Amino acid sequence: MARFILRIMTLSLAFSLSLSLAYSQGAKSPTEEKKAEIAIGSGEYVIGAEDVLYIHVWKEEALTRQVQVRADGKISLPLIDDVQTSGLTPLQLKEKLTDMLKKYLDNPTVSVTVVEANSSKVFVTGEVKTPGAFGLRRKTTVLQAIILAGGFTESADKARVTIIRKEGDQNKRIIVSYNQIVSGKTLDSNIYLRSGDTIIVPLAYPQEIKEGGPGRPIQADVAADSDQYVIGPEDILHIHVWREEALTRTVPVRVDGNISLPLAQEVRAAGLTPLQLKEVLTTKLRKFIENPIVSVTVTEANSFKVFVSGEVRTPGVYRLRSETSILQMIPMAGGFTEWANQKKIMIIRKEAGKEKRMRVNYKDAVSGEGPNITLQPGDTIIVP
Repeated sequence: MARFILRIMTLSLAFSLSLSLAYSQGAKSPTEEKKAEIAIGSGEYVIGAEDVLYIHVWKEEALTRQVQVRADGKISLPLIDDVQTSGLTPLQLKEKLTDMLKKYLDNPTVSVTVVEANSSKVFVTGEVKTPGAFGLRRKTTVLQAIILAGGFTESADKARVTIIRKEGDQNKRIIVSYNQIVSGKTLDSNIYLRSGDTIIVPLAYPQEIKEGGPGRPIQADVAADSDQYVIGPEDILHIHVWREEALTRTVPVRVDGNISLPLAQEVRAAGLTPLQLKEVLTTKLRKFIENPIVSVTVTEANSFKVFVSGEVRTPGVYRLRSETSILQMIPMAGGFTEWANQKKIMIIRKEAGKEKRMRVNYKDAVSGEGPNITLQPGDTIIVP
């Protein structure tokens, strides 16, 4: 009997030692603290959508979990269901959860940790080395954001760093001088940033692209501010805003017909002439800049294409810079081959989602007895 009891005690001791060894070799306790981007129970950081939170309830592992703040600003937890978290600090959320859990637990002890701070972002563009969107993990000043963006380029205008801030329905424009902050003259202007702020660092010496300006003219397929060419998808545009080099850039027109620009955001370009787009951008930028001077140049006219096939010497895809008729198009495609039927040229055109076919007699068009049809983007010309 004594030997049996001794064996049982030996097995119990071995089991206890094995458990201790497992934890000592890296097994994680269920209450082990999560790696945090924001201090536990922070009273400064404001939680927002897409943040990832670790909610720990002491001695209640069924309630302890990692959750993401949804787009509606809420999280879901057992017992208390949906909880509004967006707009609260971790400390405020801790107090809120503690009050809610008191209905079910005696003296609940709650901690809230932000493990991924995804909601608070600022955008830095212009003359910095690594422009982009940057997450704010803590209170961040203008100078700190410039450092996050890799610092200034050699051509940066450090005296006119501009912050665009959304306040209600209005956009507020704040201009600060890096040099004066560093020298100690205007330390107060090294302001704390808010989520959504856009920082624009302009060029120190703007180069003009307009005729007569000191800069080198942009090589263009279509005259600047043309009132004839109609912009379309795949065109490349050079948008120049005088003395605002952070806004001056070359942009492609996307397939949806839009372009993206700082401040103006998404702008519909397809279907407008460069002159009309200039007027649209000028109106939009007046909210942020006094008397903006804008020019729009089509540097690559890729959207106005026609397709020529059949009995021509150089069939293919042709980009058109201006209005072009069928009589002008045939020579551009190298002229007819000796087997071409010039009386039965076919133009296929899409109109309102339907295919339209037009037959052209080339000789009649030359003599004036038949129509000399003006081509449109996307037309297909077939010479049988």
